[in-house]
Amino acid sequence: MLSRLVLPVVAALVAVAVSSCTSTPHREPLLERGGGAREVATLKTPAGEFLALGANAKGYLEFKRLKDDAVMVLVPAGQFPMYEYTPDPADQMIWDMLDVPAFLIDKYEVTNKQVYEFLNASKNWTLRRGGIVGPDDEILLRGQEHGIWVADSGPEGSRPSPACRVQTGYEGYPAIGTSGVLAMAYAKWVGGDLPMYYEWQKAAAGPSGLTYPWGEQMPDSTLCNGFLWGPRHTMPVGSYPAGASPYGCLDMAGNVYERVYPVRSPGAVEPDLLPHSIKGASWLSPSWINFRNLDHCGQSPDACEGSVGFRTVIRDPKVIVALGVFDAWQPHLRVVDDVEAAFKEASERNVPIFLFLGHETCGSTDRVRAEIFTDARFIEYCNEKVVLLAGHDPGDGQSSPIPFGARGESLLIPGCQADKLQAVYDYFCFKIDMAIVPKQISEFRMSPAMFMLNPHRKLMEKSDQLVLVGEAEMPKGGVGMETLLKRCDEAQKMLGTGQSRADYLAGKPAPTVTWKAPQDE
Repeated sequence: MLSRLVLPVVAALVAVAVSSCTSTPHREPLLERGGGAREVATLKTPAGEFLALGANAKGYLEFKRLKDDAVMVLVPAGQFPMYEYTPDPADQMIWDMLDVPAFLIDKYEVTNKQVYEFLNASKNWTLRRGGIVGPDDEILLRGQEHGIWVADSGPEGSRPSPACRVQTGYEGYPAIGTSGVLAMAYAKWVGGDLPMYYEWQKAAAGPSGLTYPWGEQMPDSTLCNGFLWGPRHTMPVGSYPAGASPYGCLDMAGNVYERVYPVRSPGAVEPDLLPHSIKGASWLSPSWINFRNLDHCGQSPDACEGSVGFRTVIRDPKVIVALGVFDAWQPHLRVVDDVEAAFKEASERNVPIFLFLGHETCGSTDRVRAEIFTDARFIEYCNEKVVLLAGHDPGDGQSSPIPFGARGESLLIPGCQADKLQAVYDYFCFKIDMAIVPKQISEFRMSPAMFMLNPHRKLMEKSDQLVLVGEAEMPKGGVGMETLLKRCDEAQKMLGTGQSRADYLAGKPAPTVTWKAPQDE
């Protein structure tokens, strides 16, 4: 399995006007958790103005979109395991590890009040009997309980003012009776779009691919709005904070289904795309199966009924950069947590393996991860020129919450499974075949063990030839990044010409292997 070491999202945000803006940014007080107030800048972007709200309870940055007062959460770039639908959780399989660019997604489902304001600000629809229709006669909205009511006064084809109204007391409920056509129009109005299938699933499941937005616990009345335990109608958005997704999005399971484009991976966009898919279950869903992040259903974009709503996304890089979130678009370190996969790729590319073995939560190990593995120069070099293979043994920290997440994922190297990291560690340190692993690796002196390895095991005559650069030559403690890169270069020279990962993925011819076992003198 491949992973990326993703930096934790922190609340630090440069809240300044974009350089292209010459006017002084509008400022207003923002209440902080402590009750005090600080001033924040209005950030101008191609999608309109935003306010930076800081980090939410999950540690991810939030912004208020001033066009409609929606709160948006930043989902940073990186990989996540995309699980394919199956009715049997025992058969649940990862369809792919998807590398998803950064995007913003609404924290809450779009509300009645927000749709009401959009409709009465828009010129793109007219009122007719049975509902609101667009210029091509697609049904956009029908009056629903707890939703928006269409005014029925006036002759057919007229547009009284106001043309529709929200039922009193239901302004903060999710907008139901809305079609996919209306949802797309609303998303465009606020400078965004509806989510792709994979974007929605990442926002709900998080970087480790949880079963439900909140984790592995079966759904109940504390976590989401479902038919068997709920009030049997919609509830105000955000009514179930305990059911928040790993990024802090609410109501991604239950309350109302949400419209998404049926695009399963980046780069698979089709022409004339419409939101035919719905995800997330609703107040009328009775089965736990429907509340899983991988579950999905379909509905015509013209349909309007009481169990389907929507939320929006913004994926334009210019918007994210204008918000000052530069780290969201920085490259992330590629990590392999499978021994055979690492040797296979490295041998085909004729590049060295950078072996990293961590024990417990050793301070020196932590410093390497924090200082070296997040350095942009190191990331760029390693992603293209070596294969980074990681192993981790929790040791005495076995029962600590640090090494393991709800699904067994490593919290130290996000996206990697803890059992696979343990297996890599065991391969080199515990399940030792002395013909394959030399003592200098299996008996390394201090965590983290770092070696540059020869990937050509079949060409070796003895195990010592596995190590191209030894532990003593690899600086530890979070210092010496330049030295580490020099050691990588030295290891590559021993192997001959290597192939970049970009050329490897493009299917270009592999370089000729020139390394040969040295002859004994």
